[in-house]
Amino acid sequence: MAVGFGVFDAGRDAGGLVSTTQGKGEKRWVLVDMDGFEGAVCGEEVTVVVRGPRDGEDERTEVLRIEKGGGGVVGRREMREVVELAGSRWREWRDLVEGS
Repeated sequence: MAVGFGVFDAGRDAGGLVSTTQGKGEKRWVLVDMDGFEGAVCGEEVTVVVRGPRDGEDERTEVLRIEKGGGGVVGRREMREVVELAGSRWREWRDLVEGS
């Protein structure tokens, strides 16, 4: 399952230029499963492809692929968090499909 993430930076204008008012109060959000509009305004994107456990396997989620483009907001700590969130999204979808 592929899960997309994007970093929305409130300090960027519609043209993608960084605002000169950024600083201590800058605001950034990591969006999950973005729609077309949200994706268009995000300067950095990460896609994590995961495979959940099959019958009889432990609950560990396997990362098959990670793609990252643009920006430098998502570092090691944030990457761990989005990978964990991708695993969580897989479990949500599994439970929905299986009716659990």
